[in-house]
Amino acid sequence: MFEYFAEEVRAQTSIRDYLEGEKAVQTLHLVYMNLTNYFVIYPEQELNKGYGDLWMSPNFLNHPEMQYSYVVEFKYVKHDAGEAEVAAKLEEAREQLRQYAGDGRHAQAKGHTTLRYIAVVYRAWELAALEEVVL
Repeated sequence: MFEYFAEEVRAQTSIRDYLEGEKAVQTLHLVYMNLTNYFVIYPEQELNKGYGDLWMSPNFLNHPEMQYSYVVEFKYVKHDAGEAEVAAKLEEAREQLRQYAGDGRHAQAKGHTTLRYIAVVYRAWELAALEEVVL
C-alpha cells in the first residue's frame, strides 16, 4: 500500500508541494486512506504526549473480520539528503512510535486486531524508508 502511495506522491505532486514537506506527503496518504471504508482514519491524534501522524482504526461496522490496525509516523527529508539523514529520521520515527505505544487508548480501540506501528520516511517525493517497528 505504501509503495503504491509513493508512486502517487511522485505522480500527483509538484515541486512547490514540497515547500510544506512532510505535510504534503501526509495529506496525500490521508486522502487516499479515506477513500476506503476499511479504516476510520484519525490524523494527528494525541498519543502519550505526542501526535501520531495517522491512526488507522479498524472499521468493524463494515469489516468485522479486520485483522490489523495501524499507527503510522511519517518523516520527511529534502531531496538532497543523504542516507545518514534518512537513517536518523527513521530512528526518530521509531522512537515516536515507541512513545505512542504507551497510550492505552489504542488497546481498547483496536479490538481483536493486531496493532502494527509503521515508520515511513520520504526523501522529497521518493519513498526512502518503510519499516514495521516491532515493539
